[in-house]
Amino acid sequence: LFALALITCCKKTDSLDAELAKLPPITQTGANTFGCLVNGKAYIPSGYDGQFPNFDVIPDPSDSGIAVLTYNMSFNAGQRTYLSFGGGGLYSGSIKPFSKRYNSNTAILGIGYINNCYIPVNDTCYRKGYLKMTKYDVPNRIFSGEFECTIISDGCTDTVRITNGRFDKKL
Repeated sequence: LFALALITCCKKTDSLDAELAKLPPITQTGANTFGCLVNGKAYIPSGYDGQFPNFDVIPDPSDSGIAVLTYNMSFNAGQRTYLSFGGGGLYSGSIKPFSKRYNSNTAILGIGYINNCYIPVNDTCYRKGYLKMTKYDVPNRIFSGEFECTIISDGCTDTVRITNGRFDKKL
């Protein structure tokens, strides 16, 4: 039994390592990259919907805010999925928890069509995680960060776990 458990554990670790290898490195140089694991599967913006870029960062220097918007046209076979998040009062080194409701001390996160879930950023379902702003550089127009979040909602087929998130954008 021990040998069987060890083999099963190694296969899960190998699979996770393979998915992690698909993610871009964590940088703060304006590399224009985004990636995370969603329930252990690499999510990287891809495709074009004919209107908007698949990865965009919109800063609001008036309140040190940021909105990160992404979509992937092939993450769920043929269905456009999206992941978006943001917050205010951010600066390099700040960490904001994701919350059910946005306020100046929290960040918000929404998903679309992941695990049959559609959860807008203003939905009041359970979210636990963080947005860490590693670089908020308005003069050089570089915005970088890391994030993780667990989402539980009655409308979803399963818990959504977003891990190893990173983004780095130069505008």
